[in-house]
Amino acid sequence: MNFIKRKIVRRLILDAAMAVALLCGWWMVLLPLAVAGSWSFPFFAETVVAGLAFDSLFGLNRALPFFGLTGTAVSILILIAVFLLKKVVRD
Repeated sequence: MNFIKRKIVRRLILDAAMAVALLCGWWMVLLPLAVAGSWSFPFFAETVVAGLAFDSLFGLNRALPFFGLTGTAVSILILIAVFLLKKVVRD
């Protein structure tokens, strides 16, 4: 396998692991996978998609209107923090 195919396969495996963690509700597994994916790949938009999906599945509560967006906010913060950290470390 050449380098690009290996990278695509790694990304698909990480996506599958994130999907399983998301569907099982294992946010403590999903967070490190999101950080690892954001660190490994240039733009890992799956982190934000996972945050939106997590909020749709588990975060909706009428009594707490803003807590329904916690997964999305955390995923965006992870994406920004890892992007800035990569910029500092790699440059």
